[in-house]
Amino acid sequence: MTEDKAKTLSNVKYKGDYIFAFDDIEDRDLIEHKLELWRKYNTKTTKLYVLVAYGSQGIGDIYSMFERIKILMKYQCLPYIMRYKDYKDSEFYGTYVNVARWCNQPSQFKKRSYREWCQANVIVNGENCSTNVYMKDLELKYPEVAEKYYDLKFSDF
Repeated sequence: MTEDKAKTLSNVKYKGDYIFAFDDIEDRDLIEHKLELWRKYNTKTTKLYVLVAYGSQGIGDIYSMFERIKILMKYQCLPYIMRYKDYKDSEFYGTYVNVARWCNQPSQFKKRSYREWCQANVIVNGENCSTNVYMKDLELKYPEVAEKYYDLKFSDF
């Protein structure tokens, strides 16, 4: 993304979503710089693919996933969670599924925090629904993750 490309794309008569990728938290500074440039010229719906469970399926990847979501919220961009096939072998399988279901439904993502989304599933499916179980399990094992990310809302940025 350059200044010229951002200007040009903002003037294009395009009705779809603009889609980019944010696959590695190590690219944070670059992505934030490019999103600042993008938002200088463009307010249209913008999605970024967020690849998870690639190369690691540990708690570090969970932090990375939530941090990338937080960054995208800051720039009013929608994350689209793409789970690499190895997520199925992770102890965080349920968290990957939950977060993908939450983020990949823009109408839900825009109005509810992760915690609120999970709790809405409890109302429909009961206290023992897998969504609630996975949310609470991660919160019990890693309370700092829940404290930092569970209550972030798209509308707060």
